[in-house]
Amino acid sequence: FMNSYENKIMLAAAIKKLPEDLQQIIEMSYYQDLNQREISERIHISQMQVSRRLKKALSKMYEIIKTKDEN
Repeated sequence: FMNSYENKIMLAAAIKKLPEDLQQIIEMSYYQDLNQREISERIHISQMQVSRRLKKALSKMYEIIKTKDEN
């Protein structure tokens, strides 16, 4: 249980370090459970742009978490 809780805290902290536009994509995709088409319609960008931003956000989160774990 504690490990799961710690992971949630770590993910929340990583999300807060992202630029606001990437935070928004993560929020809609994972917390609001919207698909890429729905996100694109809400923020008025193409589905491909949503896909790219989501990939970029996840990559940045990975780097943030990886760097934290190395310290």
